[in-house]
Amino acid sequence: MNLTALLILLLAAPSLVAQSAASQSARAAAQSAASTEKWLKLKNIHGWKIEYPSNWEVIGHGGDTPESDIGPIFVGPKGSCESRCVEIQIETEDFRASENPVPLREYVLSHNAVAARGALQSSRDIQFAGEPAFEGLFITYADDHNNLYKVLCFKHRSQMFDIVYSEGGREPYAKTPADWKFTATVDRMLSTFAFTN
Repeated sequence: MNLTALLILLLAAPSLVAQSAASQSARAAAQSAASTEKWLKLKNIHGWKIEYPSNWEVIGHGGDTPESDIGPIFVGPKGSCESRCVEIQIETEDFRASENPVPLREYVLSHNAVAARGALQSSRDIQFAGEPAFEGLFITYADDHNNLYKVLCFKHRSQMFDIVYSEGGREPYAKTPADWKFTATVDRMLSTFAFTN
């Protein structure tokens, strides 16, 4: 290697290292934001608990607290809904399998509000919190945009659970799950879901 090439390499190296470090730092920050943030715990009286980021809000309906609501909604991160934010609703319903032995897929398609106004894009049977579950990806149609929703449905004892996840805001709506920005946070959050009864 000649002296000029070596000199160019030595002069360029700090800039390349700085660019690489900045790029890696941005990716790491985006990927680990969920793991470095403080997380809070919510225990709901309807037999479940979950952890969620401290910069999210939890909303109950009609004056109910999130701890007593049958369908609290988790919204976050705070202040991001101008561009893109997440909504996750965990809804419970008393269910007696002996009175209505409906397969999970059929139950979702006939009872879930997202399924009623949207089209099923894909689905699969999975395990969630130790229970057989149905996971469906739905797209809803509106005049000015379409939106993707993931619906997770499972039974536990005498209850039916629906977890509905979506991202929305002023940014272009997600066309595929790959367009969702908060998947790592949502996955971590759902991994903490557990039954308390």
